[in-house]
Amino acid sequence: MTNHFFLPRRTLLLAALGSLLPGVSLAAEGSAVLEKFLAEVSGAEGAFRQETRDRTGKVANAAEGTFAFLRPGAFDWLYEKPWRQRIVSDGKTIWVYDEDLMQVTVKPAGDALAQTPAALLFGSGKLPAGWTEKSSGDQITLTPEEPQGGFERVEVKFGSSGFPEVLSLYDSFGQTTTIVFTRFASAHPESSRFQFRVPQGVEVLETP
Repeated sequence: MTNHFFLPRRTLLLAALGSLLPGVSLAAEGSAVLEKFLAEVSGAEGAFRQETRDRTGKVANAAEGTFAFLRPGAFDWLYEKPWRQRIVSDGKTIWVYDEDLMQVTVKPAGDALAQTPAALLFGSGKLPAGWTEKSSGDQITLTPEEPQGGFERVEVKFGSSGFPEVLSLYDSFGQTTTIVFTRFASAHPESSRFQFRVPQGVEVLETP
């Protein structure tokens, strides 16, 4: 998974997370739902369950946690079970904090978000360059012209409430990461939430 956007140990990637959209009627086509999200939703918080299966269908990793974001570029993605790992960005810097390793990896945000589906959630409100969108009923499929950030396609399925229920990410290694959103609330988190202070005694690793 070396091509994924910030790849600390065990991180299955947010990519997060491509699209969270509150309160949109499913009478609208998927493309209209996506456009409304990009135009109107600037921040949210919630909870998720995440599972990754390898190319044979075997579960390789499973986790759950909480998230918050404030576009453009700020997010806080916290894995709480079965291990604790926090990925946070203020839009300029990304910190990946692995608690049990007592280690923080720091890198500039730069164009990292723009090259992945995470740009839908955390980015500027536009479909990432080089990605195309196709909708069928309550499902939207996003496909890059060429694999970007390690991803070949992303599928988002909306529920009857108008919120996304399932986000599936298909990577270049034949793995599928499925994120089930168990809680979502439109919100405007304080910017201080996206500032990370390195705990005392924690090793800091900086990457370009």
